[in-house]
Amino acid sequence: MHKALLQKLRLHRLDLVVNLSYNIDTVVDYLCRDDVIARDEKDSIISHERQEDRVTCLLDILENKDDDAFYVFRDTLVKTGPPHLPILLDGKAEVSSDQLPQTTDSN
Repeated sequence: MHKALLQKLRLHRLDLVVNLSYNIDTVVDYLCRDDVIARDEKDSIISHERQEDRVTCLLDILENKDDDAFYVFRDTLVKTGPPHLPILLDGKAEVSSDQLPQTTDSN
């Protein structure tokens, strides 16, 4: 993976771990389906009991992939949320989940 992309993954690692924990299995399914990760890598990821450990394992695997893997991962985040994560990986803004506008239901 290109150094700049690797830096983005590492810079936002904590935010990714915290915010992907709730849907990591969905993200992993997409990445396996899109041939970003192999079946044995998927099995390795889901073998971890804690969701946070699954995200950490995925990020470790992605760091050893090519640039295409980064972009497919980023596109998967667009599909699966939270919405600020792809923005972070694009490097367009320095936002975190607590800086996003809160929506309220005013019925």
